[in-house]
Amino acid sequence: MKVALISMPFASFTYPSIGISLLQAELHREGIPCDIYYLNLKFAARIGCLSYLALGVLSPMTSLTGEWLFTADLFGSDPRRDEAYVQDVLKQDFANHFRPRVVRRLLEVRECVPKFLDECLENVPWARYDVVGFTSSFQQHVPSLALAKRVRKAFPGKTIIFGGANCEGEMGIESHRRFNFVDFVCSGEGDRAFPELIRRLASGDKAPEVAGIISRKGRETVVPREIVSPVFDLDGLPFPSYDDYFDQRQKLRLNRGFTTLIPYETSRGCWWGAKMHCTFCGLNGATMTYRSKTPARALDELAYLGKKYGKRFVGVDNILDLKYLDSFFPQLAARNLRLSLYFDTKVNLTKNQIKVLRDAGVRYLQPGIESLSTPILKLMKKGCNLLQNVQFMKWCKQLGVEVDWNFLYGFPGEPPSEYVEMAKFIPFLSHLDPPGGCGRIRTDRFSPYFMRPAEYGLTKIRPVDAYHYVYPFESETLARLAYYFDFRSPQEKQADNYAQPAVKEVNAWRSAKARGQLKGIILPDTLMLVDTRNRRKPSTTVLEEPLRTAYIYCDQSRGFSAIQAHLSMCLPSLSCTSGWLEEALKDLVSRGLMLKDGKSYLGLAILPDSNPAIDSQVPIALDHQNIPAEDLIQLGGSPQPSGNPL
Repeated sequence: MKVALISMPFASFTYPSIGISLLQAELHREGIPCDIYYLNLKFAARIGCLSYLALGVLSPMTSLTGEWLFTADLFGSDPRRDEAYVQDVLKQDFANHFRPRVVRRLLEVRECVPKFLDECLENVPWARYDVVGFTSSFQQHVPSLALAKRVRKAFPGKTIIFGGANCEGEMGIESHRRFNFVDFVCSGEGDRAFPELIRRLASGDKAPEVAGIISRKGRETVVPREIVSPVFDLDGLPFPSYDDYFDQRQKLRLNRGFTTLIPYETSRGCWWGAKMHCTFCGLNGATMTYRSKTPARALDELAYLGKKYGKRFVGVDNILDLKYLDSFFPQLAARNLRLSLYFDTKVNLTKNQIKVLRDAGVRYLQPGIESLSTPILKLMKKGCNLLQNVQFMKWCKQLGVEVDWNFLYGFPGEPPSEYVEMAKFIPFLSHLDPPGGCGRIRTDRFSPYFMRPAEYGLTKIRPVDAYHYVYPFESETLARLAYYFDFRSPQEKQADNYAQPAVKEVNAWRSAKARGQLKGIILPDTLMLVDTRNRRKPSTTVLEEPLRTAYIYCDQSRGFSAIQAHLSMCLPSLSCTSGWLEEALKDLVSRGLMLKDGKSYLGLAILPDSNPAIDSQVPIALDHQNIPAEDLIQLGGSPQPSGNPL
């Protein structure tokens, strides 16, 4: 029994597939020959890396351009349908991305798809394999089906298996029903189900019943009693093998300017989602239960992969295991492997925890910020607030960790007025990392919005329009195949309008060529805030006591009463009334030097990594003789005679 695993466009060409790499390693462990063919690399080399990114990997997900490129080969040509897709989807719904030259390139690339598939059929030695498996996630489904159809026609005896995110649950069942050249579909995690299926087939069982495997009996699709077969002992998994990816990439003339990343996994599921599922999140389908590797095993795997493949890693975990902050990451830092790591996390981290991550080599974090409004974050069930989101971004900037996040709008029940408020303070955040993307919320399969729409006031849940131009099926079938859905809600039609003030500021933030700084310089008796966010009007604000101490204390989000108590403890001889302090903080907020949410305040300036005013009281010397007097704004000073109550 020999197995070939196939990765089709539009999987990213910058890193290998961890899913099929784990399957290959498991089969090798059992003595079953298995090869991986990264045909996505061949397509990227054929059309060019930039076209591959613009037309597939980085194109708007719900445009489905990567799928549409292969539709004619799978279902046959339909010029009227294709022209309608270009006019109704690309030029109308996604006109900002698909400018005329991008559309022209898309049509050019579509013309070369048949030749590419011919070459795939000719260049892969299909005859030597008994089983051909296709991994299908995001915009890989139609490309994979198109090649699988050709393989079945040319080699009728091959067993064809599909798996991946596009095949979980109802999507996998419907794919199996609609495409009779697909013999089996693996639903959910395949680490146990797929090898077991291969073992059964090798033993001569033509119709094996395996948990997580959708099969066929005659012409009927057979759904297993257990639709998924999750792995609970992650330590029992093999180390993934990426040899085939690097061998094949080396032979192709791909743009060397793109950094190769190494996928790395320490956990599965989502511990936050198991407690409170974010309303729009469609990840983890039927496998939300959180599982993680032991720190020792995770460290050994990372060291092995780093030594063999490189130093730049991208974590595929849905969320960071917080227990790792006291074990895995300190131990990783001690090993001094000089790695660069990317992980998903929540914003509810302390500054010291972010330091732990940074010291271990974490250079990029994706915290799932999504919004800068506490009421909207509450609707999303994110478990955080505005100031926590901004605090996280500020601390990461201070510690040299880049933040990868998106700004979303259009959540059911959101107050439109929140976008007016966000538009007021977003310009004051320009010294922090901007969102990588900005767009309207959608309904993904498996999300609470999709599973319980009535609970959120949603009606008419339907596949996004692009599916109608990709698959020539009835709406009922599309609803079973699709992952992305549109919805109706009372405010759905107004979302683009009422969110515009904030969206405009976000886009200006994202497109700015220079963002300036807001930096705090701590002196023995004052705090200098050097502000170059507005390049045309830089300023320096000097905070004297008690505002100096109050501002440093608000490096972390603090409530008004906590600020009062802190000043009373640190500066007992310098008292101030509540009214004076409230007005002073209000002035700092109006200058964009602080941010207020409810009764809490957060300083926006980037303070030194090691804060001497708090940690050791060691003064920092500063030569500020060259700052023009007209650029100095002096705030603070003794507000009340000593002895008055705070």
